Amino acid sequence: VNIDGNGNRVAALIYGPENVIILAGMNKVAKDVAEACGVSRITVNRALSGNENVKPETREKILKKAQEMGYVPNLIARSLVNGKSKMLGIVISDIKNLYFSEIVDAITRQARARGYMVCTCTHDSDYQEEKRLIEMMKGYCVDGLILNCVNRGDDFKDWLDKLDMKYVILGYQLLPESYTVGVNENKSAKEVVRFLKAHGYHKQVFVVPPLYGE
Repeated sequence: VNIDGNGNRVAALIYGPENVIILAGMNKVAKDVAEACGVSRITVNRALSGNENVKPETREKILKKAQEMGYVPNLIARSLVNGKSKMLGIVISDIKNLYFSEIVDAITRQARARGYMVCTCTHDSDYQEEKRLIEMMKGYCVDGLILNCVNRGDDFKDWLDKLDMKYVILGYQLLPESYTVGVNENKSAKEVVRFLKAHGYHKQVFVVPPLYGE
């Protein structure tokens, strides 16, 4: 229940018939929309909460009228109904790194095109912070996680799997039998060295930020 500055209840989640979530405190909006559209208040609540038991043309009519009246849908309430938040979580080490900023930008663009919002957090290579952020993403009911892990090993994988969330590892495969998107860094490094040697560069220097565990 949300309470405004005057002590009035402005919103609450109430399960009505057929598990339709009704926003208490939105009764005036529901009543006005129902009268304007010539439907019942329960039909309005169904349409606003994303319930599928509403004819498409009726839902469109209700949503249009509700928008005209300044209604903004409660996406958290809607996610409780349909089990999807339409949100993806990204937990990475450092957004200032150009590698990550470009990847996050690409993910965000693709997610937006598919109707998803992206929440990006950084753990700064802090082991505990990474786990805390992942737990927060679980609390926000994100539909999936994209991780650049600093934690590793069987214990971390077991902990992650117990959260029962869909996730993909970004970069290289730290966790066995996990979905990973990245490149074969060992193979790529060898090919670069061979290429340089073939062109007469025998003294090579590899400049890299601190690696995990250092």
